Amino acid sequence: MAYVKIAYRKDANSVIRYCFTEKAPEDPVHGQDCPEQEEPAKNAFAAIRELHKFKEGNQAIHVIQSWSPEESKRITPEHANKMGQALAAQYFQGHQQLVVTHSHDDHLHNHIVVNALHMETGKRFTNKKHHLYKLRDISDAICRENGLSIIDRDAKQRRYDVPERVQKIDRYNGNSY
Repeated sequence: MAYVKIAYRKDANSVIRYCFTEKAPEDPVHGQDCPEQEEPAKNAFAAIRELHKFKEGNQAIHVIQSWSPEESKRITPEHANKMGQALAAQYFQGHQQLVVTHSHDDHLHNHIVVNALHMETGKRFTNKKHHLYKLRDISDAICRENGLSIIDRDAKQRRYDVPERVQKIDRYNGNSY
């Protein structure tokens, strides 16, 4: 079961630096249209921004794809990295992508860093919530193809069908304010 979350980052260099400083030496890295080392990857992302005269706004999309500790025991870091590559390749076509797998925790997770600018057109990837839902659907399909479980969306939806008053009580750990 892979959990996916997305963040839009104003500084691509800091995200790339984090990905490389927190990974173990044997953890796999894959670059699509960018090098697989920290400094060259930063330079490649910057070159596209300079080419399209990008001034301000979000420079990178940071997607985290994470598996539970139980499922992390069933897959290798290389297999997790391949699933991250499949997710990025399917959704972020035409964008530079860097997939860095971390195995330092009890669960495997991928950091997928995507240049917000399309390499050819220079169009920026927009900050929209619907991208998260589409990424989760693609990740679920990839997990199914690899024999892994997926998150039960119906159970999550039932929680949101509860009245707002009950949700507030739940947020305060059962105590009303």
